[in-house]
Amino acid sequence: MGILINRIKKKLRAEERSSGIASPEPTELENLVEEIRALEETADAEIKEDDDSGKEKAEKEKAKATDMRRKAPEKVSETMKKHSGENDQEEASIDQQRQFQQQQREMMRLMHEQQQQQQQQLLASQQLMLRQQQDQTRALMSLLDKLVNK
Repeated sequence: MGILINRIKKKLRAEERSSGIASPEPTELENLVEEIRALEETADAEIKEDDDSGKEKAEKEKAKATDMRRKAPEKVSETMKKHSGENDQEEASIDQQRQFQQQQREMMRLMHEQQQQQQQQLLASQQLMLRQQQDQTRALMSLLDKLVNK
């Protein structure tokens, strides 16, 4: 479009030189050419602006993508840390349960030993009483035997 406008301007200047008369008011053709040139400049400016904004947009998207790529491993590592923390909590809970169960088993073992000791003491006590009764019975029988033999 710029070539056409330049040709028209050259032609108009050539006509002015050849006639030697320069009109103070622009002709309709000159007005249209000037309007087309202004529209062309505006369009060029808009295209340049769109290109610049497109470049800016592309740069922003590229920066955003780079940022996301940088943050993605961070998030994975944070997730791993979080899961690691959860695993640590689970392991701590399991350890507490194991300790509690171990304490219960130890307490049950001690109670069982104590019960066995008590049973042995009771048995020993009963055996002692039985011997004492047997001794008393023998002593009584011996007395009775002596009384009867007299």
